[in-house]
This record gives sequence, structure tokens and C-alpha cells, in this order.
Amino acid sequence: MEVRKFSRLVALLFSLLAVGLLSAPVFADGTTVGIPGGCRGGSVSVPVGGPLTLASGWAMSTRGNTQAFANAATGIMTVNGQAVTPVKSDVFQASADVPPDANADDAWRVRWSFATTAPSLGESMVVTFNIDLYRPVADHELGPGEPVIIPAGPLFTNPFRCTVTGT
Repeated sequence: MEVRKFSRLVALLFSLLAVGLLSAPVFADGTTVGIPGGCRGGSVSVPVGGPLTLASGWAMSTRGNTQAFANAATGIMTVNGQAVTPVKSDVFQASADVPPDANADDAWRVRWSFATTAPSLGESMVVTFNIDLYRPVADHELGPGEPVIIPAGPLFTNPFRCTVTGT
């Protein structure tokens, strides 16, 4: 039982690392806010009224593990308490547009994004994001050998939360 608890803790730690480091760049057609990576301290300011993309994702070391994760995962996002439907990407490899995170072994990723309009001057929106797995998924984050099994259910006890304010 203790081994299982430890495995869940390790999986959670690596998942926090993977998701936390996926901050998206700003694109020419608007602003992209990565959650949680682009929302340091729980809030971020964005230019008022322009196109805004809210994005989050997951990274793993192998395409196969990442594809299995993507197949089992649903991104759950809310804006001001209302559920929205983020678009899930295909599994892709890190590139100049979405560089590798601090763990260079995590070259494969899946991403969820939702396009909206940035808040007006001084107005804010509260965004939450979590990932729900409908079945357990293996992750070889610790290298060859026995994988860490990420259990089914919500990945994080509390969804990531970001207050986005128009400036």
C-alpha cells in the first residue's frame, strides 16, 4: 500500500512539473496565456479586448505514453465558473513555437486551448483547468524500468486557477 501511495505522489510531482512548465508564447494573432505556467502567482495581465487563447497541456518523454495519456484525458476548463469546451490538439513534438520544458526528455505533448476575447480595461475573468483521466496511464518519467501509473480520475486535487485581467 505504501508503494502505491509513493507511486501516486511521484506521479503527481512529475505531473505538476510537466504542466507547470508548459507556458505558451504570445502569438501574432493575439495573446496566449498558459495555465498554470503563464499565470505566475495566480494572475496575469493581458491587453484589453483582443483575441485571447487560454491553454494548458501535458508533456511526456515518449510519443506512445503521450498518445495513451491524450486518449484517456479530458481537459476541463471553466471561465468565470462556466464550463467551456477546450480544443484538444493531436500529440506533437516540441518545436520553436512550443519549446521543450525544463525536462528535455519531455519532448512529446498534448495541449488544450480555448479561444475567447480578453477582458475590458480593469475587468477580470477567473479561469480554472484540470485534466481528468478515465483510465490509468503509464508514464516512464523515471526512465527505463517499472513505469509510474497515473491513476484514473482528476489529475489534480484542486484545479489550476488563474485570474486574467485586462490592462
